[in-house]
Amino acid sequence: ALVTNFALLPPLPNKPVLLGHASVKTLLHELGHVFHNILSQCKWTMFHGTRVPRDAVELPSQTFESLAWNPNFLRRIAMHYQTGEPIPDELVMGLGAARDEFAGVSLLHKVFRAAYDIAIYSSSDGDLDVGKLYTEMERNIELANTDNVNTHGLSTVRHFMRGYDSRYYAYLWGQALTADMLATRFAGTNIDSPQVWAEYRNIILKPGGSRDIMAQLVEFLGRKPNSKALL
Repeated sequence: ALVTNFALLPPLPNKPVLLGHASVKTLLHELGHVFHNILSQCKWTMFHGTRVPRDAVELPSQTFESLAWNPNFLRRIAMHYQTGEPIPDELVMGLGAARDEFAGVSLLHKVFRAAYDIAIYSSSDGDLDVGKLYTEMERNIELANTDNVNTHGLSTVRHFMRGYDSRYYAYLWGQALTADMLATRFAGTNIDSPQVWAEYRNIILKPGGSRDIMAQLVEFLGRKPNSKALL
């Protein structure tokens, strides 16, 4: 089961609870982790599903999250709750344009968090002011101007202290791998190909952590992965 905590308004007599695009994106992301667990088949439990190297744990989630931007997928799931009309093409294109408009900002945000995460776990300074360092790196990398005021942004990211310590870069690495797979194997009509998805299931999801992730990627892509599609 997938338990979510979307910030949704209660239903009204004439209006049901509806998911916005951001919530749909989050739902698909978490479903990627669910499918990784459901479709995994390993001899040993310790390698099942998401029990993979942290470098690879976000790969399935970001692959499924990418569907939130796919026009064909959106036309199937997004429709007017009263008329049943599918989402208009101009709105689909607008969502994609908005994503591309702020792609650089989003990339810098991930670079900043990954660099900060590595910085605090690489430091031997027992008196390191982690809050001050957060503000400084945020300004220098993400170009966020906070007038040197500690905004306590560190307190909003539990990943640094829970499972992703020194490995937050996995989100950015997963994004690069996902972009490579989308451009190489899921481009065009292949996003709707049962054969390609079956290969993805058998090669990427099914082994869990029982195989070397690079070997899985090479088999699925037909070559070693790279970051060209992301950049």
